[in-house]
Amino acid sequence: MDEFKKDLSQSALCDDNLNDLHSIISTYDYSLKTLLDKHAPVKSKTVTIKPSRPWFTSSLNSFKRVRRQLEKKWLCSRTQDDLNAFKKARNDFIAACDNAKRGYFSRQVQDCKGDQKKLFLLINKLTFRSTSNQYLPASIIKV
Repeated sequence: MDEFKKDLSQSALCDDNLNDLHSIISTYDYSLKTLLDKHAPVKSKTVTIKPSRPWFTSSLNSFKRVRRQLEKKWLCSRTQDDLNAFKKARNDFIAACDNAKRGYFSRQVQDCKGDQKKLFLLINKLTFRSTSNQYLPASIIKV
């Protein structure tokens, strides 16, 4: 922070010979951009957007955590007992995920309660089908 203060005090911003508004603004923009590039350069980050998983609960997260811990333990020890414990935890996690998905989507279908429009909209949403009209608008069709 001290180096930034030093560079700021030595920059053209502290000059008293700036007379007109245009030179003040251009000096301000240039000086601050230069100082920021030096002391706080722009870093690019890659962000991965994961699809929503509303069926994933905190209990599944704890299953996942246990599975991961047992996997790490097995990778360090390479014993058959640790491998068996890891496989059991993995299978338990997969079964719990399947049950959670099945229950969530069953509730989604049950919420439709015989409304075919809601049911087909749900199916289209779950299968990533587009609901946009694939036909030409009537105003374009010439008879």
